[in-house]
Parts: sequence; C-alpha cells; structure tokens
Amino acid sequence: MTSPAPRSAATSVAARRRSAVIAVVAAVDFVLLLLPPIHWALQPGDAAGSIGYFIGSGVFVTATLVLFTAIDPEKGE
Repeated sequence: MTSPAPRSAATSVAARRRSAVIAVVAAVDFVLLLLPPIHWALQPGDAAGSIGYFIGSGVFVTATLVLFTAIDPEKGE
C-alpha cells in the first residue's frame, strides 16, 4: 500500500474553511428548527405564516445537506 500524499498548506486552509462553513450552516439550521419562538415572533397568530415557516425551514435544512455534500465530498458517508 502507498501512503497518501501530504497535504499542502493551501489544502489545510481550504479544509479549515470548509469546516467553518459547515459549522456555521449547522448552527443556523439548529436555530431555525429548534427555536420555535422565532416563527411565533415573525407571524403571531397567522397559520399561513407558521406553515410557511415550517415548510421553508425544512426546505432550507434539506438544501444544506446537499451543500454539505458539495462542500466536503471527500469525507464520504
């Protein structure tokens, strides 16, 4: 077996940047999904607004899963 090639400094910086982006987006997902007072404050008493928030946040989180795969495909599953 051959050992993997050493990573360059640029690759290391890019990997850290990808990790930072993933962490920030995951934090935004956490806030959107787990803090319902956000959507209560945005649409008080409005069922259509609450449903829109529920669907929109679900679509956003699903899109971020695709983003995570696109940003860091070398990690695998």
